[in-house]
Amino acid sequence: MSARSSLADLLGPAPHTPPPVDWDRIRQELGFPVPADFREWATDYPQLRIDAFLTVLHPAGPAPNLLTAGDDLLVLDRLLKEADPDDIPYPLHPEPGGLYPWGTTGNSERLHWYPAGNRVVVIGRSGNWEHPGTMTRFLEDILTRQVICPLFPDTFPRPGFTTTAV
Repeated sequence: MSARSSLADLLGPAPHTPPPVDWDRIRQELGFPVPADFREWATDYPQLRIDAFLTVLHPAGPAPNLLTAGDDLLVLDRLLKEADPDDIPYPLHPEPGGLYPWGTTGNSERLHWYPAGNRVVVIGRSGNWEHPGTMTRFLEDILTRQVICPLFPDTFPRPGFTTTAV
């Protein structure tokens, strides 16, 4: 079973049809192509909040979206990195292979693509955490509790978690 269909089984149908995305424009604005699994996600789902905690941004969703929130979240990451480079030992977009945020949590963690390492990096107040692989693999592993992110509350996700469009 593909990660796309496994994740769809976990999340259920989209609460509404996602807005169409001009992927050429997104690539031009970001300066890089977003990963294929994210393009599939954005084709299937609108901007989504999972279990009232984790938000997956959409490139064509209402602000804050992947483009507007991404820039704001990177400002925060840069400030933290400038204050203490050891806090964020990764390059940040637009540096080559730099982190770019695709999601947030209710605890202000930022979820990033790390193209240089082909992984997801979670940056939060209490540190950083890495998960190997794609965004959809990360979501599937976290939502099935096959992997526990130590930066997230022990209660996430709750059994029978819900999703809402934002």
